[in-house]
Order: sequence, then C-alpha cells, then structure tokens
Amino acid sequence: MNTRRSNSPGGARRFRNESVVLQHMQACGESFGHLHANRLATSMGIAVMAIAIALPALMYAFVQNQRVLFEDWGGEPTLTVFLQHAIDEKAAEQLLTEIMSDPRTTSIRLIHRDAAFAEFAASSGLADYGAEARNPLPHVFILTPNPDAWAFDQGAALIESLKANASIDTVLVDLAWVERLDAIGALAERGVMLLAVVLACGALLIVGNTTRALVHEHRSEIEVLKLVGATDAFVRRPFLYSGAMHGLLAGVAAMVLVQVILLGLDDPVAEVAEAYLSDFRMHGFNAAQALALTGLSATLGWCGAWIGTALSLRQFDSLAA
Repeated sequence: MNTRRSNSPGGARRFRNESVVLQHMQACGESFGHLHANRLATSMGIAVMAIAIALPALMYAFVQNQRVLFEDWGGEPTLTVFLQHAIDEKAAEQLLTEIMSDPRTTSIRLIHRDAAFAEFAASSGLADYGAEARNPLPHVFILTPNPDAWAFDQGAALIESLKANASIDTVLVDLAWVERLDAIGALAERGVMLLAVVLACGALLIVGNTTRALVHEHRSEIEVLKLVGATDAFVRRPFLYSGAMHGLLAGVAAMVLVQVILLGLDDPVAEVAEAYLSDFRMHGFNAAQALALTGLSATLGWCGAWIGTALSLRQFDSLAA
C-alpha cells in the first residue's frame, strides 16, 4: 500500500492544491451525510452525551442559585454590640456616632431597648404586662465591619477596641454561620468541577467510540482516498465536523433539559421562599452561559472525534505496513 501511495503524485498534488475553504465545505457536507445515515446511533449518542453534560450544568445552576440566595440572606459578618444597661438613649447615640467614624465600620444600626422589649413582649404573649414590667434589655448596636478591613485581619482589632469601651458590655460575632455557608459553597463548587471533569471524559469516550464506528464503516472509501494521495488531515476532517455537530446538538439538548428542570422547580422554590419572607426565584443560564455550554460541548465532540479517528487511522497504517 505504501508503494502504490507513492506512485500517485498527481493525486497528492490535487489534495494539496484544492482550496482549503472548499475542502472544509465538502467535509461539512459529508459530516451531515454521516449523521443522517446513522440517525439511530447518532440520536442515542446525542441523548447520552446530553445527559452527561446536563448533570454538571444543572449542579452548577444550583450552586449559582445557592450563591444568590446566600447574598440575599446577607453573607457578611456582623457584630452584635450590647451596651451597659445604665447607658441612656442620648449616650447610645453619641457612641454610635463615634463608632461610625471608625474606617473599619461600614454601617451601624441602633436598636432601642424599649422597641426591643415591646417586640419581645408581643412575640412572647406578654404585651399586656409590658408597660408594667421593668425592661431588662440594654440598647444594642448591629454593626457591619468594612469587608476590606476584615479581610486584612483587622476584625480582631475592631472587636478588641469595642470590648475595651466602658459603655459596652458584650460583643457577639455573628461569623460562624457565614463561614459554614462559605464552606458549603466551596464544597459544592469543588464537587461540580470534579463531576464535570469525569463526565467530560465520558463524553469524549462516547464521541470517540461513535467516530471509530463511522471510520470503520467507511474503511474501504478511506483506503481508496489514501491510495490516491489523501492526507490523514483530509480523511479526518469530515469525521471531526461530525463530532463537533454531535457535541453541538448534545449541548443544545442539555441546555434545554436544564432550563426545563429549573422552570419546573421555580414555583415550588418560590412558595418555600415566600414562607420565609423572601422573594427568591430560580435563576437559569443567561445567553453567555448558554453559548459557553454549547461551545464547550461542541469542542468536546471535536476532540472526541479527533481521538477516535487518530486511533483508527493509526490502526489502518499499521495493518498497511
């Protein structure tokens, strides 16, 4: 086979001199033919690949919605500052102004002890006795530290300066739940990334195996092309386009599947959120994310087809030698 191939210089020159654009157009047309001729196998392969892509995409959408939900809850550390019981309202407001001038503070809110006691009495069913009972509650500050200062480990210094103030009794740091939420989010993101890598490898194998079957089905045609001087790149090109189309269709199907699932969950999630006094709704993929997903899927199809054709052509060459 090698001798016959070397005796066809005219055929080799023809493949080299053909317009690159024309070659790609012909390869694209042949790829449509491959898909159409193997409709059942192609449809099954697209369905399997779509599910493999939809699983990490759906988990990524859940992680993104979780992040939005945490932001709505307020994913920033806050300090609850209890003043001494003897501090009156005027002294509390003066102290508030003093603390607000600290650059390590973003915002601060004063909760008057009378308002806090009235709310407690109403929620505990003691509203009728609230006016007669002695109010044991102090004034309270809800303080939000500056995120930049907190990131540079100045939060501990801020807490110590507050505790050192004689007018302040106790400082509580509402940070543990924020750290837990961040840890959960980081774990979920790492899990999605690992699952995406595993399923991407699975998608490569799916397309590669499908492409190898196509190559072996057209083995006689490939051998003729090789005899008249066709290069491996020329032979591989239509199969690469088939793999890319395979991946593109799988990406579109995966995107539709994810959007349908998110749409189906939107109303139940909204009802649960409303029970917790939130207007949270499920967020799907935007246009840029949808394009990125379909592009990534098409790229996986192209790479899988390249692997499949490379293995098959290498096998052909070894047999011919």
